[in-house]
Amino acid sequence: VRGLGASEDPRRVAVGTAGRRANAPVDGADPRARAPGRPGRFRLRDPLRVTVRRLERSALLPYAAEDVFDLVNDIERYPEHLKWCRTAEILEAGDGEIVASLALSGRGLRETLVTRNRLDPGRRIVLTLVEGPFRHFEGIWTFTPVGDGCRIHLTLDFELKSGLLGLLGAPLLNRVADALVDAFSRRARSVLRAG
Repeated sequence: VRGLGASEDPRRVAVGTAGRRANAPVDGADPRARAPGRPGRFRLRDPLRVTVRRLERSALLPYAAEDVFDLVNDIERYPEHLKWCRTAEILEAGDGEIVASLALSGRGLRETLVTRNRLDPGRRIVLTLVEGPFRHFEGIWTFTPVGDGCRIHLTLDFELKSGLLGLLGAPLLNRVADALVDAFSRRARSVLRAG
């Protein structure tokens, strides 16, 4: 199938079976990476490479933002209420930040995640990757007062290191994001009093 040439009628461009123009880049092609010496041809990216993904979850809770912040920041107690967290420890604690290590497991995967957590008490926790199975990882917990309660919001931006791990791990991380917000909501209900 030919692509659109200089003299061809643009209304008669051939369309491939997937509904895209026949000369459009295929999935996995990087439009900026043209093959050397082959104008119009594209090199394929690593088909197992997963690009940066963003997950966002939130919940409205009838508890003070400061109290829910303290629950989320109580990292050493994570194994008590996060079933996929085997161990959790504070490696460093300084002025307005901590470095924490979590040993995680699920679906046959076992990984350790070390993050630097910048704390804005009662308002925000910003997580950045120190070590773990990611090329890129950033997370933000926000705690916003709403009436007598608060809205908690979790944003995770990540790209896993291994392509295969990325294919297996991305759906798992979707569940983890859901589980985190749900688990902290349950934890708040079990240990806090409504405002």
